[in-house]
Parts: sequence; structure tokens; C-alpha cells
Amino acid sequence: MISFSYHSFIDAASDRMAVVSRRLAVTGLCLAMTACVIPELQSPKVNLPPDEDQGQLDASAPPFSPAADGKQAKGTTVDSGAPVQGESLEDPDGSDGRTATYDSLDGTGTRTFQLTPPEDIDLPTIKVALLLPLGSNDSGLRQDAAALRDAAEMALFDWRDERVSLMPLDTKGTFDGAESASVRAVEQGADIILGPLLRTSVGAVSPIAQRADIPVLSFSNDPSVGGNDVYSLGLSPFYEVDRLMAYAVSKGLTRIALLAPDDIYGNLIVQAAQQSLSRYGGEITHLSFYNPAATDFSEQVRYISNYDSRRAALKSRVRELEQRQDEVSKAALRQLSRKETLGNVAFEAILIPTLDELTLRTLAAQLAQYEVDQPAVRFLGLSVWDEFRNLSSEPPLQGAWYIAPPDSGWRQFATRFRDNYGRLPPSIAALSYEAMALTILLAGKEEVVRYQGKLTNPKGFQGVRGIFRLNRNGESERGLAIKQITRKGIEIMEPAPGKFENYLN
Repeated sequence: MISFSYHSFIDAASDRMAVVSRRLAVTGLCLAMTACVIPELQSPKVNLPPDEDQGQLDASAPPFSPAADGKQAKGTTVDSGAPVQGESLEDPDGSDGRTATYDSLDGTGTRTFQLTPPEDIDLPTIKVALLLPLGSNDSGLRQDAAALRDAAEMALFDWRDERVSLMPLDTKGTFDGAESASVRAVEQGADIILGPLLRTSVGAVSPIAQRADIPVLSFSNDPSVGGNDVYSLGLSPFYEVDRLMAYAVSKGLTRIALLAPDDIYGNLIVQAAQQSLSRYGGEITHLSFYNPAATDFSEQVRYISNYDSRRAALKSRVRELEQRQDEVSKAALRQLSRKETLGNVAFEAILIPTLDELTLRTLAAQLAQYEVDQPAVRFLGLSVWDEFRNLSSEPPLQGAWYIAPPDSGWRQFATRFRDNYGRLPPSIAALSYEAMALTILLAGKEEVVRYQGKLTNPKGFQGVRGIFRLNRNGESERGLAIKQITRKGIEIMEPAPGKFENYLN
């Protein structure tokens, strides 16, 4: 179970998110060591989702063919074993092929790839700048940057377009470094910019790219960075929360509590939940913020669960029963002796948007301690839960619902990446593959390559982690599944959609 990381969401939380992203790679390695036999499937590619009025996009582009558009059937259990064995990246007919190159400006030299010869037609060179923190002082950022670069390289080979020239540029993970890298991209004639990763870096790149009329496909998932041909490919928390709240309300859960980190991310989730619930007929009845760096959240849990009042109600009831001598009262006393509180909490579900696995486990345990239990109160989570290991082993979390992209395409991609680079990728690597494949797909065969207007196709695209589309505000919307944590594993409650039913653009 691997999902898109919140690695680049808010710089104030970047250290915690880097830990999440790096933990994912270790988790993947453990999974890869688990013995399993899974049939070989084709590798995932970016393509337009199936539609009755669409034909084949490009015969030279590799097909995308995950089973049932990446859907998983309701009630099935997600396999937490190793990804399937992927196909080799080697060109089986490369003996007389042409080559495509890109100049690596991070000191690793020029890389050359063998490609299948395209049609003999005079087409322009497409210059793609890839802005990444390759020289960051943070070793975790450097590792993620290398994975993003390798994923773009993998897409460049898979999509086999000799016109494309890929130019990796080092942002160093700083505002000034990103600004300098974007200037170099413009000077070298970039047609499109992929990246950068961090929110502050996107802020440095955006004005320069806009003046040069160059679109930007960033790897951030902060919706505030988008607009004016700057897009955020990361999974927007607004769409995550909206999908989850719509599902919860449809199941009769209209009174929602929210236990959020006291930071920019937490406030954004609160705003998103308020907007969604107002549309669907629900409300936030209780709200509490916690210090994301803390290890004890008992004060916040006591408050949100109204523990003190419920505890006082229990004591009052016990005193009342103790004054009676009948058998019914004595039986009631025996039952109350096993309780800490009396009465139910005033909400039916609680949303817990944490970025840290230990924090989630601690919060769940303390909620249970103060008698906020499932299934009376449904625990709700966002896609980062999909990166946490063995949540099924945590009894308080059994029964919880959370949102996540479909798994099948990612598992195939991760295996092929491992086979070719010797390691499993962090989840954000899928964004780089999608961005590069999308760049090649939309280039077409026009004499002048322009991406403006093509990126916001309301029907969207089929990617590594299911369908996605970009809107004119620069946000990314993705088809998401609803999963449930059970004692036996993770179960699909509602599969991700195979296409967008409504056109929001």
C-alpha cells in the first residue's frame, strides 16, 4: 500500500514529510523481500482515460493497460506483498535504433538511450527542464530528487520520442537555487518545466516561467502554488477531503469531529472539511488542534471527547444507584464499573489528518482510552495513511476508513523502477513519470510545440495512480478509492472511478 507522499506540501512541515517519504522506500524494500507469486502485467503509462469518442492517441506511444482502469473491486483485500515482476526497459529491437540524449547538469554527465526509429518527419526539438533539489544539504531530499530524475528518465525511454531533450537542473532545495535554475531553463529554451518539488521553490520559479510563457508542472501538492499555467501534480488535500466527506455523509455520518495538527496543513484540512460538509449536508461539531511534534495528546482528546462531562455524568449515576438496594440497581452498578464515562460523544466520525505514523497510532490509542471507539465513532483518514505499515495490527484503528489512489498501476511502476535502478522508488516518483509522459503525449506532431490549453483537458488522463486531471487554478484532481482497515488487512470499500463523470473545468 503506497500512496503519494506529502513530502513537499508545506516547508514548515518538510522535515516530517521527508521522514514519511524516506520511510516509504524502506517499507518497499521490506515488501520486496516477501515471497509471493503474482502474474506478470504490463507496465503503467500515462494515457487519456477510455471514452467512447476517443481512438488511439499515438501508435508510437506504449499502451496503458492496468486491469479495469486501476479499479479494485469493493470488498477485496489489498495485497501488501511485493509488486509484480515488471518488463525490462531494454529495447528488444534496438540494434538499428536511434538515440535520445539529455545533458545532466548535476555532474553526472550525459545519458544516452536507444530508441525505436520514429517516422521520417522533420519535427522540432522539445526541451524539457527538470528542476530538482539534486544538490540539497538534506540527504533525504537528494534521494527523492534522484528518484524523480530516474522516473523522468524511465518515461523518456518508455515513450520513445527522439525529439525530447531532458535538462535536469539543480535547485539545491532553496529559493535562490530554484530561481537560478529557472533562469537557466529559460535561457536554454525550455518549452516546459517539470518540478520543482518544494513549495518555496515553486514560488521562486513561477514568476520567471510566467514571464517567459512556459508552463510548470510542479511536484508540490500545495494548491496555493497553482495558477497562471503553474500546476501542482501532487494530490490536493481539498480533493482528498471532499471525496472522503462525500462518502461519509452518504453513509449517514453527518456530525464530524476534527483532530488536526496545529500548523498550516491542519488549518487547510479544516477549511477543506468545512467547505465539503457545507455542500453535502454535514457539519464539524467538534474541533481540536494538537502540536504535531508532541507525543501525548491526552489534553486534546479529553476536550474533543467531552470526557470530563461524561465522566462526571457517570459518577453522578453511580452515586444515584448506590443509594438503591434493589437487584436491578446492583446489576446496573456492575455494568457501570467497567466504564469510564456515561453517554455518547456528540459526533459520528472523527477525521484525523496526521502525517506521522506514530502520531496516528498514539491518537487512536488515546481516543480509545477516553472511550471514543469504533464502530460507534468512525475514524477517518487521508491518503498518507496508505504509506503506514501494519495499521491492521492496531485494534483502535480497525474499522477506520481512509482515502487513497488505486494500487495496481503503482505496483507495476514500482517493480519496473526497482528492476532498472536497484531500489524501490518513493511514491512521489510517480509524479515525475506522469509529468514526463504527459509532456511527450501532448507534444503531438505540430511544427510549433505549445502546451498551453492542452494540460487542462476536463476528461483527464490515465496515470500511474489512476485517473487525474489539472484544472485552470493549477490544482490536481485524482480518482480516489475508499479503503477500510480490518483485522485481516486493507479492504476496498468503494473503488476509484475509471473516468471523471463531471467536467469541472
